[in-house]
Amino acid sequence: MIGEISEKAATSKDLMNKLIEVLAHNRNEVIRRKVCELVGKIGKKAASNTRLMICISKVIGDQDESDDVKIAACYALGEVGGKLATNEDVMDNLIKALSSDNCLVVYNAYEAIKKIGDEAVSNEQIMSELREAFKDTNEAVRKKACEDLCSVADEAGSDEDIMAGLGRALSDGSKELIMAVCRALLFIGERAADNNKVMDGLAKALLHNDVDIITEACKALAKIGRKAASNVNIMKGLSEVLQNNHDNVKLAACEAICEIGENVARNTQVMNELSKVLIDENFELRKMACEALGKIGQNEELNEEVIQKLVMAINDENSQVKSRARETFNKIGEKKSNIMFQALVKFEMSMEGRDGSHYSAHVFDRIVYRVDNIELWDANFVQQVKSYIKNNSAVHCQGFTVSEFVNRYLDSGQVYWLELIIYLTLLQGIAIAFDGEDKIIFGDGRQLKFTPEKVQLDRNKNLKAAFENHMKMLKNKTNSQKKPRSSLCVVL
Repeated sequence: MIGEISEKAATSKDLMNKLIEVLAHNRNEVIRRKVCELVGKIGKKAASNTRLMICISKVIGDQDESDDVKIAACYALGEVGGKLATNEDVMDNLIKALSSDNCLVVYNAYEAIKKIGDEAVSNEQIMSELREAFKDTNEAVRKKACEDLCSVADEAGSDEDIMAGLGRALSDGSKELIMAVCRALLFIGERAADNNKVMDGLAKALLHNDVDIITEACKALAKIGRKAASNVNIMKGLSEVLQNNHDNVKLAACEAICEIGENVARNTQVMNELSKVLIDENFELRKMACEALGKIGQNEELNEEVIQKLVMAINDENSQVKSRARETFNKIGEKKSNIMFQALVKFEMSMEGRDGSHYSAHVFDRIVYRVDNIELWDANFVQQVKSYIKNNSAVHCQGFTVSEFVNRYLDSGQVYWLELIIYLTLLQGIAIAFDGEDKIIFGDGRQLKFTPEKVQLDRNKNLKAAFENHMKMLKNKTNSQKKPRSSLCVVL
C-alpha cells in the first residue's frame, strides 16, 4: 500500500501536513515508525517539505523515542538524499545520532549521512558537467547530456544554463537531438514553461515536418501542462498539428490539450480545429477530442459551434465515441447546464421532428434537473423545448419541476409558458388543484400562493382557464402521441 500511494503522496500537501501532525502528537511507536517508513518510500520528492524533514530529524534527537523509530527515521532521511545536505537541523540531528548507545542507530545514521553527502557531491558534479556538455558543438555529447539530465531533473529545471542549452538544441539540433530534448522535458515538467527559449523551441518542433518530432513535442507539452496555454506560439503550433494528415500526431495533440486543460478554451484557433476533430473519420480521434473538451469545458465557455459538434457526437455511430461524448456532456452540464441543454434542444430540433436517440435522451434527463436561468428562455426556445419532449419518446421529463415553470409564468405573465406547463403536468401525471383565487396545490402536497399583485393581473385565472380548456380538448381527443399516466385538474 505504501508503495502504491508514494507518488501521489509526494505531491499532497494535505498528507504531508497530516504526517507532521502525527509525529507531533501521536506517541504510538508503531504508527511513528510507519510514518518514517512512508517518508522513506516517498524519497527525494519529500525533500521539498522542510517542516516534515525537520520533524523526522527531531525524532532522532528525542531521548524518549524508541530506537526502532530512530532507525526508521535515519532510513527515511537517507532515502530523501542529497537535498538535505544544506539543512542544518537535519544534519545536526543525524550527527548527534552517531553518539547513540545503540549500534543500529549509529549505523543507520552513518549510512544516511553518507548517502546525503555522496548524492549532494554527485549531483553538483553532474550539473557542472551538463552545463559544459550543452555548450558542446558535438551533437552526440548534447544528446548524452539529455539522457543524463533525468537523474537531476529537479535541479536542472531551475538552472538557466542547462535550460538555455535545451532551448538551443530544440532550435538547431538534428532529429535525434530534438527528440532527446523532448524526452528530457518529460522529467522537468511544468518548470520548463518558465523558460521562453525552451517553449519557443517546442513551438518550432510542433511545426516540424517529421511526425516523430511533432509527437515527442506534444508528449513534452502534456507533461508541462497548464502553463503551456499562455504561450501564443505553442497554441498556434497545436492548432497546426490538429490539421496534420497523420492520425497519431493529432492524437498526441489532443492528449496534450487534455493536460493543458481549460485555458485552451481561450484560444479560438485551437478550439476551431479541435471541433473539426469531433467529425474526423477516425473514431479514436473523435473519442479523444470529446475527452479533451471535457477537460476544457468545465470552467470555461465553449463556443456554440463546438457545443453543437459535441451534441452530434452523442449520436455517433461508434459506441465508444457516444459513451465519451455523453460523459463529457454530463461533466460540462454540471456547471453549464443551461447552455448545454439549449444546445441539445437545438440539435434535436434540427433533426426535423425525427425521434431522438437513446443517448441524447439520456443526457437530456441527466442534465435537465440542473437547468437554471429559465428567465432567459424566450418564446421560441420554450416552444423548442416542448417540441423536443413531444417528439422524443425516450425522454422521461422527470427532471422538470412544474412549479418552477408556474412561478416563471406568474412572474413574467408570458402566456407561451402555459402550453409547456400543461404538457409537462400531463406527462408527469401531476394532479393540480386551484383553491380559491390565491392558491394552487400540487399532487405531491406542495402549495403555491399567488401574491395579490398576480391575482390582480388575472394570471391565476389565465392559468386555471388554460388547464380547463385543455381538459375540454382532451375529452374530444383519444389518440395522444404520449399517453399520460394520469392527470387531474380540480377547482375547489
